[in-house]
Amino acid sequence: MSGPDHRCVLFDFDGTLVDSARCGVLATRWAFEDAGLPAPDADRIVATMGIPIEQAFPILSDRPLSGAALATLIQRFRGRYAELAETHIVAFPGIPEMLAAVRTAGLATAIVTSKRTVVAQQNAAHVGIADLVDAIVGSDLVERPKPDPDGVHVALGQLGLDGIDPAQVLVVGDATYDIQMGKAAGTRTCAVTWGAHLEPELAACDPDLIVHDPRTLTEVCTG
Repeated sequence: MSGPDHRCVLFDFDGTLVDSARCGVLATRWAFEDAGLPAPDADRIVATMGIPIEQAFPILSDRPLSGAALATLIQRFRGRYAELAETHIVAFPGIPEMLAAVRTAGLATAIVTSKRTVVAQQNAAHVGIADLVDAIVGSDLVERPKPDPDGVHVALGQLGLDGIDPAQVLVVGDATYDIQMGKAAGTRTCAVTWGAHLEPELAACDPDLIVHDPRTLTEVCTG
């Protein structure tokens, strides 16, 4: 069997590799309520997963937020999220095996996430996949987060692949922002359907591939 067309796979984290939606919903609703704001519906929260909370929270709020109010809301959220992460974030079934297969195939890998890097590192270590990827790039390491292409460029730099043909890079994610990021960077893109955004939304972004389970994703990534 011939190998894959790509040399590198860049994965989104939340909703793609790990199931963290309930953690995010609970922490967000608690933070809003604790700040005296109406808690957003779970569906609205999930719809914004994939962009940094600095962008998501103003969208979810029923009123304009001052800089100080947004900073306080984010601080509340992060504290609660850290408490819940130990029990509410798990790797999706088959994901550790998929990452191990990609590593065995000799492909470079990185996580590109809208979380802060240190939080993503902690979460990845907690669910046992931190050692299965070569780099983790959070929103704090990029000037422009998803759906802009900066995350792809930073990840390739960390992997020592700055000069790689973008067509040899595969971006995998569960949100439209991931697919848009990959397309903006000129990479191939693969949408997964077990995360935040529904298949029709993902299909509207015209990804190169759409997969429905980690076993198929393993085949796509490894050829």
